[in-house]
Amino acid sequence: MRFFLIVGSFLLGQILFAQNTEEWNYENFFESFFEEIYTQLDKEKLDNYFSEDALILENGVVYDLKEFESKVDQMRNQFDEEAKSGYEFQRKNELEFIEFRKHEKSLWISLKNSASFTVDEMSIAELNSLVSAFLIEKGGNWKIQMYHMSLIN
Repeated sequence: MRFFLIVGSFLLGQILFAQNTEEWNYENFFESFFEEIYTQLDKEKLDNYFSEDALILENGVVYDLKEFESKVDQMRNQFDEEAKSGYEFQRKNELEFIEFRKHEKSLWISLKNSASFTVDEMSIAELNSLVSAFLIEKGGNWKIQMYHMSLIN
């Protein structure tokens, strides 16, 4: 009897650990996504996160991947110009995961992001957004196929 309790406890622990690991991976994906795309403005990383046929809906504007790449590039150029003026611009993202649901080779997720902006360590703005995304798995990699972000108060 004691043997069955120990084995049962071990199996339950493994199941709970697997669920927490699965959840952590998706959280890590989006933390990296916001850091590399919205903070570092690295357009070269877009392919790591988006499928080729991605649809991006951001604050009432519809983008395909090429158009969104152009937007990221424009923001990068703007911040590089400001840096030449001697200003140190920083963005910090705080993500609050609301829910995600995984199916066999797809998943959808919803989250809130509070992005705080500083220039030379002085707070200048905070933007709060509500995000939803639909991801698909291709070749063992998860890619965003549909991304929707709206600013909220």
